[in-house]
Amino acid sequence: MGDVAQGRPQKVFAYNIKLKTSRDYLVDDDSTLLLEYADATAVIQASWNWPRNKGQVEVYGPKGSLLATKDELFSQPADAPDDPKMPYGTLCRSIRPSRNVEPHCLFADRIRNDKPIENPLSAEMNVGVIEILDAAKESMRTAKAVNMP
Repeated sequence: MGDVAQGRPQKVFAYNIKLKTSRDYLVDDDSTLLLEYADATAVIQASWNWPRNKGQVEVYGPKGSLLATKDELFSQPADAPDDPKMPYGTLCRSIRPSRNVEPHCLFADRIRNDKPIENPLSAEMNVGVIEILDAAKESMRTAKAVNMP
């Protein structure tokens, strides 16, 4: 998969818990993963306990922030003043594809039309995701951070 510069975390720490204790689920229903990079930290929260689907990705960095919702991408420079009319910043673009919304449809379209298979469909990206998930499972089992190979 590569090194940190290519997006690989150095460590993974994960925690899970069962919050809906009144239900007879046999599994935990809430997880938090912390990914440690050389110059950043990523927090991934996953749950089927939430009352609604948040369905968004927020990224904060020294130069600004991005908010990706199901349909749109917003950006805001770090030095931008708070604006109640535009709390998420400037709309960059609509990110809803006009066709091939489902990943398997996009994958099939790439093969049928002899187009390159790029992220997030690439094997490299998916191997990296599996490595992070394996490290998260080990972290949950041991209650310790796991160093990535």
